Amino acid sequence: MFPDSNLEQTINIAEYLRQQVAQLHLPHEASLVGDHLTLSLGASARIPMPEDRAEGLLLLADRNLYRAKAQGRDRVVAEAAPAAQ
Repeated sequence: MFPDSNLEQTINIAEYLRQQVAQLHLPHEASLVGDHLTLSLGASARIPMPEDRAEGLLLLADRNLYRAKAQGRDRVVAEAAPAAQ
């Protein structure tokens, strides 16, 4: 979680982290999909409201993580959370 970050900033942070891991070229011998470690990230962002629940934002980020993996891994998938999470 990145407090005070909008969706674009959150995506930029996640993409930076993904690229830093990729540049390490860490071997991943046990992987069935690639020979080095990659990072898939799911993110979400929203301006918090008093009625919001953290669980809703986390569930959306988790769903986006699984979307990133399904789309081929080694990527960031993010979206803005709808109101009243």
